Amino acid sequence: MLKKYWIYILYFILNLYNVVSAQNFPKHNYIDFSTDRSTWFFKSDLKNNKIIFSDFFSPFDPTVKVEYFDPLVSFELENNYYFNSNGNLMVEISDLKKIYDPYFDYKILKDTLEIKYTYYDKKIVQGFGKRSTSIEYIKKTWNIMVDSKKNKTKISGKYSYTEYQPAFGGRNKPFDNNVEIAEDKGFKNIKFKLNADSIEIKDNKYYISVSEIMGLTNIKTIKENGYIAIQIKNLADVTENIEREGVVSKTIIPRASNLWRSGNVEKLNNYTWADYMNDIIANKRDYGWKWKGIYIPSGSHFKDADGNEITLEANRIVPYTMYIPKNYTKKESRLVYILHGGTGNENASLYRTMDRGKNLDVYAEKYNYIFVSPNGWTQNPMWMHRQALYSFEKSFDSIMEEYPVDKNKIFIMGNSLGGRGAFDITMRYPTLFKAMVSTAPAWGVKEHSQWKQSKYSVQDIKELPSLIGIGTLDKTFSFKTEIGNKEELGWLTKDVVPVLSNAKYLAVERGNHSQNWGSILDIIFEFFEENLKEKNKESIPDIKSLENKEFVSLKELKKVLGDDFKYYNVNSYDNKPEEALDYITIIYKNFCINLVPGELKYRKNFERYKEDSNSRTKDEDKLDFTPRFSKAPYVDGEDLYILTKDILEILF
Repeated sequence: MLKKYWIYILYFILNLYNVVSAQNFPKHNYIDFSTDRSTWFFKSDLKNNKIIFSDFFSPFDPTVKVEYFDPLVSFELENNYYFNSNGNLMVEISDLKKIYDPYFDYKILKDTLEIKYTYYDKKIVQGFGKRSTSIEYIKKTWNIMVDSKKNKTKISGKYSYTEYQPAFGGRNKPFDNNVEIAEDKGFKNIKFKLNADSIEIKDNKYYISVSEIMGLTNIKTIKENGYIAIQIKNLADVTENIEREGVVSKTIIPRASNLWRSGNVEKLNNYTWADYMNDIIANKRDYGWKWKGIYIPSGSHFKDADGNEITLEANRIVPYTMYIPKNYTKKESRLVYILHGGTGNENASLYRTMDRGKNLDVYAEKYNYIFVSPNGWTQNPMWMHRQALYSFEKSFDSIMEEYPVDKNKIFIMGNSLGGRGAFDITMRYPTLFKAMVSTAPAWGVKEHSQWKQSKYSVQDIKELPSLIGIGTLDKTFSFKTEIGNKEELGWLTKDVVPVLSNAKYLAVERGNHSQNWGSILDIIFEFFEENLKEKNKESIPDIKSLENKEFVSLKELKKVLGDDFKYYNVNSYDNKPEEALDYITIIYKNFCINLVPGELKYRKNFERYKEDSNSRTKDEDKLDFTPRFSKAPYVDGEDLYILTKDILEILF
């Protein structure tokens, strides 16, 4: 009888140990990252290797469509992975933690290995492809205990599984992390036996079989085209074809055999994901799109808004995108940083220009530019500090080591929170960049709206050559919020315009918030290029030679006014390409004019007029009418003619 009671007591102690042990692990509450991964690829025909690849799983961020290239992020492990005697993939456990961080933790106590792994099943239930979405997610947690003392053929262990009730959240909505356990869906202390070589200890490091141990969770293993893929088992909820505005969005299931989409410049036939990964491993990919991951650890690696060291939780592989031009050289190539905004990630800026039929890789080749777009850690990135600033700094160090450029040929640009980020980062590194472009800068958003700091100021970059652009149909902030009116200045006209002494201010007619800058890429890159040229002594233009002409052509103005005079054909629209506006932008020194041939009205810089007011703004009484030419500019042949008296009065 006593023996029987001891058995119950021992069982109680073991279960108590399991509960206490599990409670020592972090809770793995949900964190809203700007990107997620469903699959990791390991090359299967190498004995020792460190480089692995992850996919970009677009439905996890429904505002980012990846339809032009396939982002496969390379990441270097600390330890070589290998294949055991049964051909199973063996990964050192601290490396496996990095792969599945921040939802993976482990402990090794004597001869027992304990693992806690959490996964969030997510499904978009409303607003797919919109700025604000509703997401249903279900938290699933596995606690695995493995006895590493093994006999000749098997090792034993047990695991428990807990599933939580569905919770709801979304962009700019709080996520509920304290959801009730659904007891009827959970099971506990399921015993298992694995092959004896499922755990191997080498140099005091634990290597585990991913297929066998992680196979107890929601991870499956796929062998294909020379790669082992470890992938989430059920992707149906987030990979289904979803119709958006009459168009079905098709998601590619990650496979090594998939044909790799390469953007616009490269034309690759029958080139697979495996081919791409092979070329990266062999260091044969000399140009084109590439992606790389940086591991951001927790700890005192970060800075606050004033540059003071702070400690944060992180533990995440964060990617950055790069494009390397065919003619890259350290001496001749330029580097431009492109910062994404609140609904994006490292790929957002690139695809949004492609959505407008503008391919950034074409510009990279034309002007010999390296593009780098870091991941801002989460939605609504705050580039001025914390993990987003760390992501910039580490990606910059990495790119300058791998593809260095002349330090006088480094630029930065960004849109929305990325446009604000361009200010933030240049204020922290005021001598690093040759020039800055900021479009639709989110000057007064959330943390930035009451941004009072003692260390950094727009004054620090007052002489930095800058181009500030905004769309006149920006519905996210509204043109009114950005520019204001005669009685109440907007955040740009109040905080930026009075300070920057070397800036151009440009309105993008009919430009929306997210994609306005795709309409002015020619202007942006020529702006960068003009700041690489040595400034000649300013010459006094011979405008008297034009005074006897009633109309003067743009070509004639260019001859008289020189390199300071530029003009561009711009095609811009809000959301519907069929409603695009073709107009001309004239830039002379730091003065900008938008005009439409055949129309009298024009716009100076990014001024706002009565005609820009609408039912939402209701402030036309505080605005002036749009200025007008005396006679409408007209096109004759391939040139545009403007009344000479008008244009000289405007420019001088």
